[in-house]
Amino acid sequence: MEAAFIEKLQKKIADAVTMRKLREIRDSITSLFMLEEVSGQGDILERYARFNVLQDCLIARVVQLVESDLSSGGRVAPCAYAFVLFGSGGRREQTYVSDQDNGIIYADQPIEKIFQAHHYFRMLGEAVQHALEEIGYPPCAGRVVCGNTAWRGSVRDWNEQLYKWGTEPTWEHIRYLLVMADMRMVYGSADVVEHVAESFRQLMHTRPELVQEMLANTLFHRPITGVFGNLVPIPYGEYAGGIEIKYGLYIPFVNAIRLLSLIHGVQAVSTIERMKQLADRQVLAVIGMQMFYRGLADTLSLRSCSEAGQIEGMVQSGGIIEKELITKEIRLRIKNSIRVVKRMQRLVHQECRSWNLRMRVR
Repeated sequence: MEAAFIEKLQKKIADAVTMRKLREIRDSITSLFMLEEVSGQGDILERYARFNVLQDCLIARVVQLVESDLSSGGRVAPCAYAFVLFGSGGRREQTYVSDQDNGIIYADQPIEKIFQAHHYFRMLGEAVQHALEEIGYPPCAGRVVCGNTAWRGSVRDWNEQLYKWGTEPTWEHIRYLLVMADMRMVYGSADVVEHVAESFRQLMHTRPELVQEMLANTLFHRPITGVFGNLVPIPYGEYAGGIEIKYGLYIPFVNAIRLLSLIHGVQAVSTIERMKQLADRQVLAVIGMQMFYRGLADTLSLRSCSEAGQIEGMVQSGGIIEKELITKEIRLRIKNSIRVVKRMQRLVHQECRSWNLRMRVR
């Protein structure tokens, strides 16, 4: 998709006034993206960048339309707010099978207006979640969605929640903190997002022991190989014989880069930008960056090859490449990607150990 064509699609999105029209546009964009994937034309990282520009436009337009619909009924936003993405959306790595990972942050209100704000943003969050489902984004299985009270609140609410997660570092709370590390605004006020982002940075600074907890979470998903380096297929069930790509390759890769970024103060959110800044800080060897870029590109490409199907009108993926699709070429690409992921995981383990030593000396 050329730049001029992307601009044309952006205008179509901006001009859409119904969810049905946005659904049509999203379906056409999905078809184009899938065709480009099959043809293999162009650089995959550039292809993902273009695709995610359009996803941002679609999601922002949904929020605008819901906001306008509420306004026409006399319900106007009582204060500044922002709609944010987490997960692959936050990292600008959505595919045509990505689900919803989002939240709402709004400005703090005086005591007498807290209920009014809570009521409005509950309506907004639930309506936006439903509208995104209408245009083809299924809700996150872990309920990291704006329709869930836990992922919608004032700056004060978010800061209190961050403090709770940081001072009670259970496995789930650490997972939520890592989710927050991928936060990115797609609509609304940048100021309210920055207040929460700064609280997150302060938490990491004042509680360096969280890094060790994050390391355990980061390394939980390991590359899909056996003792002798052989690929380990899904042993039973519907996808028996297939290879797990999302949790066996993609998640380990982006998780390692995210934690490296956190301990080295990199504020970029996308994996590729994080890698560039880590290279600038000499955390990633500059001479090996081509290998890391290729590893990310192959991992994203393999993820797109994973099983996909229609579930309740939405394209969804199990993150698995089916047995019948695993050619000799695919198998080789998986093995090459595994080598890169293992190198990343060794590096993040070493860097966290060095971090802990520096913190003890401090």
